[in-house]
Amino acid sequence: MANINKKLEQLEKIKEEIALEKQKIEQDLGKEIIAVLDLDYDQLNKKEMKALASKFKTFYDDSYTQPFDNNEDELKKNATN
Repeated sequence: MANINKKLEQLEKIKEEIALEKQKIEQDLGKEIIAVLDLDYDQLNKKEMKALASKFKTFYDDSYTQPFDNNEDELKKNATN
């Protein structure tokens, strides 16, 4: 039983470390975006942040899904030839 409790404590510690690492990444990404875009902190409210996040998602989806979709289509064409 003591071994199980020790493993559970280790698991909780790992979960906390993961949460802290995720938080650090989110903060660093936010700082980098703010710096690169030279955003004014005074103009960043929740509504603006949500709008920017939505634009980033659209850009990300368009940029990273289309090349893969196109490559998949090309691979299918080449496989049939």
